[in-house]
Amino acid sequence: MGKEKKEKKGFFRRLAEGLSKTREQIVSGIDSIFSGFSSIDEEFYEEIEEILVMGDLGVKATGEIIESLKEKVKEQKIKDPEDCRQLLMESIKERMRTEDLAYRFEEETSVVMVVGVNGVGKTTTVGKLAGKLKSQGKKAVIAAADTFRAAAGEQLLEWANRAGVEMIGGQEGADPASVLFDAAASAKSKGADVLLCDTAGRLHNKKNLMEELRKMNRVIDREYPGAFRETLVVLDATTGQNALSQARQFGEVTDLTGIVLTKMDGTAKGGIAVAIQSELGIPVKYIGVGEGIEDLQKFDAEVTLETKLIYSNYLSAQTGNKVYLKPENMQFTGAYKVRGAYYKISTLTKEERDQGLITASAGNHAQGVAYAAKSFGAKAVIVMPTTTPLIKVNRTKSYGAEVILHGNVYDEACAHAYELAKERGYTFIHPFDDLAVATGQGTIAMEIFKELPLVEYILVPIGGGGLATGVSVLAKLLNPKIKVIGVEPAGAACMKASFEAGKVTTLSDVSTIADGTAVKTPGGTVFPYIQKNLDEIVTVEDDELVVAFLDMVENHKIVVENSGLLTVAALKHLNVEGKRIVSILSGGNMDIITMSSVVRQGLILRDRIFTVSVLLPDKPGELTKVSDTIAKEQGNVIKLEHNQFVSINRSAAVELRITMECFGTEHKRQIITALERAQYKPKQVRTSL
Repeated sequence: MGKEKKEKKGFFRRLAEGLSKTREQIVSGIDSIFSGFSSIDEEFYEEIEEILVMGDLGVKATGEIIESLKEKVKEQKIKDPEDCRQLLMESIKERMRTEDLAYRFEEETSVVMVVGVNGVGKTTTVGKLAGKLKSQGKKAVIAAADTFRAAAGEQLLEWANRAGVEMIGGQEGADPASVLFDAAASAKSKGADVLLCDTAGRLHNKKNLMEELRKMNRVIDREYPGAFRETLVVLDATTGQNALSQARQFGEVTDLTGIVLTKMDGTAKGGIAVAIQSELGIPVKYIGVGEGIEDLQKFDAEVTLETKLIYSNYLSAQTGNKVYLKPENMQFTGAYKVRGAYYKISTLTKEERDQGLITASAGNHAQGVAYAAKSFGAKAVIVMPTTTPLIKVNRTKSYGAEVILHGNVYDEACAHAYELAKERGYTFIHPFDDLAVATGQGTIAMEIFKELPLVEYILVPIGGGGLATGVSVLAKLLNPKIKVIGVEPAGAACMKASFEAGKVTTLSDVSTIADGTAVKTPGGTVFPYIQKNLDEIVTVEDDELVVAFLDMVENHKIVVENSGLLTVAALKHLNVEGKRIVSILSGGNMDIITMSSVVRQGLILRDRIFTVSVLLPDKPGELTKVSDTIAKEQGNVIKLEHNQFVSINRSAAVELRITMECFGTEHKRQIITALERAQYKPKQVRTSL
């Protein structure tokens, strides 16, 4: 999505293409099984087994997955093959867990040995890893201990220069342990955080390799006795079961702690990652998706949570579709914004991060930037309007950010943030109109496809357009046929207006309870991507959001903020049936006062609370009669208003307004009918709580 040379693809495009090929090789075959079988029998399981083995998952891992699937089908009494797809994905993912301390070596003084056969990308991986550590503010030194390959030292020196780190090497044929000794001495004298060691890839001679690694380990024991030890094996993902064999053989000569899978942008069958982790118990920690120094990525992100899809029986029954919820309200900061903030900050140079980061926000983006900046050890300044609720101010401060209160509205705070950025050299992190930020948000689509490859519709909230851009672009890359529907509040539909006008359009004013999407002007930078990749924009009224809030609380036990509810309310606007639909719940940061107000209004809209006006003679006992009538119908009176001045003849009539709780529309009618039978002539009036 970045503005790069035409021939250079962005990271997410490369990764998307790689995963698309994996999906075609594994998932498309599975998809045909689910659609081709009407019952679950041994033939059904055999077909799945064949697809998994062909996808390089290996016999052992495949057997375990099939057995796990059978157990779950039996426990949950599943009859429809379609319902097995999610269970199968869960069984596969269970074998791909990464431990919480998987990247501990990044946080301590460490020595990282990198092993692998020649040609798998071992040397380039060392260079990329050095660059990644440097970008995180770590000091790394490279030991070029692969002295048996003529070009290895020159190649690694080039990578070291690109990464901006020191490399210690030796002459061709030199003793690898000697090179490591010199590198260790240099690393210690310079106070390096991590010593990276490239080793010879001579697996064909295990005896010699084992002796070399033993000598090198003795050097480390002597020179770095307290260092954390990591040994990564680099494997070419395109070689399938050969990669598994290599991992097994290296495991026989050294204690492997992690795997780097390279060439994931090519024809790799992603199942090999499952096979290796399942059979050897060694986690995949990094994947390589290109030749750039930035093209080595962690297999699991440590800042954002991979929010698991939740299947909604209630919404599925209501709409006639198979509805899944993507609960971004479960992120560490309570919203998806941390994804874009983290990815944007990861693309900055160390110098840019060291100068400090700044943004303007009154809510989710503020917390996302503050949290992500903290993970990089960067200073974050957040300019917030003076009207920002104290809980949001304090929460942002809790992530280590400096908060400056300025202006009464966001626009004033944003203008001040830009002034400070110019004055102090801070890097401004835009909430939505930034392609790097949008790319980070696009990881949501990646996760959706990992869990639900057959997804047909994705509903995404729209404010300024960053989230919708990231999700729609990546979704279309993964499956051009998918429908991505944007959803806006009717009172702040700036993107719909722009969509229809064919250009960025500014609204004169906005009015909606979905404050997170109350934007007058969408992002000009992201707008072309919206035009190209979004299939439709739906708008919903505030009253629909109120009802959706109660639906989520009552039926799912989930608190979602009003902006996040847009995609839930929009489900009833879709004229489709039997489709797999994912609604993205963008956040759940709602203060208690707002929550209380929404609950009250929701109860009124759903006829759980209502008010009637009756006229009574102003004499003792009349109130008791009315109360008895309501009580017999199991209504619960919560408020009474007595107006003696509705008529000049108080003896003839006074007005009594009764606000009461009931079980819903039918119960409300039952109570009103009972009052009519008692000759009270009730009139329903506006409820005011």
